[in-house]
Amino acid sequence: MRAILAALICGAFALAMTITTSPARASAGVSCLAEDATLVLSLGAAFGRALGAGIASFGATLAIRLPQAPPDLRALRFGQGELAQSWWYDKSLNFALHREGEAGLNGSVDLVIETTRHASEENRYDGHYRLLIAPAPDGAGPIGTSQEWRGPVTCSAD
Repeated sequence: MRAILAALICGAFALAMTITTSPARASAGVSCLAEDATLVLSLGAAFGRALGAGIASFGATLAIRLPQAPPDLRALRFGQGELAQSWWYDKSLNFALHREGEAGLNGSVDLVIETTRHASEENRYDGHYRLLIAPAPDGAGPIGTSQEWRGPVTCSAD
């Protein structure tokens, strides 16, 4: 009986220590920024912290500064429906956005963001973006062949 009572007390103490010393955070916020001669990108997402939890909310704006980009592809807003993939695992934080086929769009835009956690700053992720603009399927748009650009991107997580 004493052994059972001692085990219960130790278990209760361990549980109390875990509750009082662990942060109770159900989600994590992520933001990514990029600005160069090619584009201006602002991205925000909220990830669930539970195993298997996905993105609770997502939004991004993309301003393409390239003169060869079709005018109706130069300013885009991305919602959760255009988020093709996202993964935040170990030291990697990555997103893949895709937009095509909507009324008025000449072709499609793919934006892939690949980052790795900074060595000395736990909440900072540095990496690159890859922007791909593809022509319209019927070839009627201003871009004749797919074109790709790359540049730096920085993300932060809290």
